[in-house]
Amino acid sequence: MRVPLKEIDALHHSEFEFAVRDLMRRDGFEAERFGGAHDDVCDVRGVDADGRI
Repeated sequence: MRVPLKEIDALHHSEFEFAVRDLMRRDGFEAERFGGAHDDVCDVRGVDADGRI
């Protein structure tokens, strides 16, 4: 599915983070969205098939 850049730009920051997570999962990563205090500025974390973060 293609989404125009204009629509991506209009996403709320949390919606954008979920969209990034979903794209990473689509591409074979184990991905989770993080958030809140003490998240080390990591909003989405992906791990590839070799265990690399």
